Amino acid sequence: MYTRIGRRVSAAVTVAALCFFSSPAGAASASTSEDPYAKEVLDLMNAQRATAGLPALRWNQSISNISQDWSNHLATATNSPTFSFATIHRPDAGGNEIPAGSDWYREIIGFNFAPADIVDWWAGSPAHRDAMLSGCATDVGIGYTVPKSGPYAGYHLVVSNLAGYPGAGTIPVRNGALLSAWVAQGCAAGRLGQPTAPEAPAANGGVYQSFEHGMIYWSAATGAHTVWGGISAKWGTQGSEAGRMGYPTSNEIPAANGGASQSFQYGMIYWSAATGAHTVWGGISAKWGTQGSEAGRMGYPTSDEKPAANGGAYQSFQYGTIYWSPTTGAHISWGGIRTAWAAQGLERGPLGYPMSDEYVLTPGMIAQDYQGGRITWSAATGTKVSLRN
Repeated sequence: MYTRIGRRVSAAVTVAALCFFSSPAGAASASTSEDPYAKEVLDLMNAQRATAGLPALRWNQSISNISQDWSNHLATATNSPTFSFATIHRPDAGGNEIPAGSDWYREIIGFNFAPADIVDWWAGSPAHRDAMLSGCATDVGIGYTVPKSGPYAGYHLVVSNLAGYPGAGTIPVRNGALLSAWVAQGCAAGRLGQPTAPEAPAANGGVYQSFEHGMIYWSAATGAHTVWGGISAKWGTQGSEAGRMGYPTSNEIPAANGGASQSFQYGMIYWSAATGAHTVWGGISAKWGTQGSEAGRMGYPTSDEKPAANGGAYQSFQYGTIYWSPTTGAHISWGGIRTAWAAQGLERGPLGYPMSDEYVLTPGMIAQDYQGGRITWSAATGTKVSLRN
């Protein structure tokens, strides 16, 4: 695959597999929108896009001329015994030849018979399908040649070049890194939607751009990543990229039970429908991770980290709390032992901070150690608090 970002053109090309065949031919005149074969290829491509909920591609004669030129070339080149499928595309797939102003570009090639054969093969090939069904594509060109002699006489050598052009009055995405991230989300037809403002400077030499349904942030240290929805809103309360979390280091990814998470330079944000979005970082985050994070016994965070006594901190989760202090580290508090500790005043009471997680003291008895003593629990005795003298 060949990829290039330049003069607002993102060119990624896909190479036809060897189940397609090539053949010699002379040059053919450029296909037009009235050509029955080319029109049927376009109609079938647009039928695939309609099924995927995407807008139809517009026939672009200037692009079709470029497609036809390369189909003519292939008709001759593939008749050579030294032809290699590694050279089936132009070095830039024709990206420098298409009309100026595009922000996305791809080329797909197929050798076969009927239009349905061509389009069905593209639909069945992930790379070709991604190009044909890209939300970034707005315009298409189609060229083909049918050799009359040679080993593959009668085949249609079809070249389709696809490009994306911003709509009239829309704000462009000019920054190459931001453009790549927007393209990866499907351009205007994707989740981010259209740009709503030009790119702008961000903290520490970075840049960002706003879209209808989110934002893309870039820094030299982290690259370009999207933020949106509840996670974006929570990040904003922390000062966005200039705050404690820093820049995003990943896009949003799925988490347990229909939730989502996103990594930032100095922590993470987790969101679920039941708990909303909350930050996790530092020693509390590390301890939570030992329990399986949101997919483990603790579940999702239900609060951000909060200050506790003597320079410590705590954070609540669906099924327990994690307490941290500089002298004791991070430990989990839940269940009946936590209830007994709370009755003593939690970390501000005589027991102080937990110094261990719960552990089995003797068969059938669970214990947890604290700075000022121990709490034990068993089915026979319930909870008992033992303070140090």
